[in-house]
Amino acid sequence: ANEYGRRRYGPSFVDASEAVQDGTIGAVAHGPLLSAPATSERDLPRISSDRAYDINRLAWEHFATPVAAEFAQTYLARRRGIDLGALRGVSGGAPVVGYAGAGWTTLSSQLHDKCVSDDELLATDLAQLTRSGRLVATYRGRIIIPVTNSAGLINGFVGRDVTGDS
Repeated sequence: ANEYGRRRYGPSFVDASEAVQDGTIGAVAHGPLLSAPATSERDLPRISSDRAYDINRLAWEHFATPVAAEFAQTYLARRRGIDLGALRGVSGGAPVVGYAGAGWTTLSSQLHDKCVSDDELLATDLAQLTRSGRLVATYRGRIIIPVTNSAGLINGFVGRDVTGDS
């Protein structure tokens, strides 16, 4: 979501993060990130905020598997010196960071199996179309942090590249 905001609207990292947190970037204010109107000729369907929250929850389940969450937590502790122990305590032990693997289609395949369409993946900015029209994951090789609202619903995600490729 943060990368989407920076690409689409040009704010700084901090401004884009705050806009995702506030729900003011994308098509729905104070709700989950929904992509602004498509920049190609292809029109994306409007999806409800409830559906976007459901899709973001499913994506978080993918990003926050025990193995993915442990990788993210270990990376942040060892490489960045960030201890997430206190946050894990506040969250009741639930993961507070996750990891998006380097696979180009892993997330979309997983979400397709849960009845999420290509258009919904594009509308929530969890996937992008390549120039050749292929659907690929927006977040690859990234530590993932969910951006939630006051009710704990996921508005979107912030990703930190850990591959060294970006």
